[in-house]
Amino acid sequence: MAARGPANMVARRVTDDLIGFSGETAPPRYMKFFVTQKLAESRRFVNRMREVADTLRDCIAQLTLVIPELQAMADQDEEIVNQEANVEILDGGNDGV
Repeated sequence: MAARGPANMVARRVTDDLIGFSGETAPPRYMKFFVTQKLAESRRFVNRMREVADTLRDCIAQLTLVIPELQAMADQDEEIVNQEANVEILDGGNDGV
């Protein structure tokens, strides 16, 4: 795995110097290991991102199902408040008689 930051720059310079010293621009066979390792890391990263995307899609689907239920509950609460107000009005009218 390549180092990050300044150490990575040093590794890049060393690699460039090795290529310049040998005169070959094609990577030697031992570099194939590093390329293979980087490919494996990239594949793991892509697979992990797919898993995260699937999880997020599932969460969105669940929220999509919950929203109408919450709206229905809010409507029921509003209806209850209206009914309570009506009862209070009716009770208030009887108290004065």
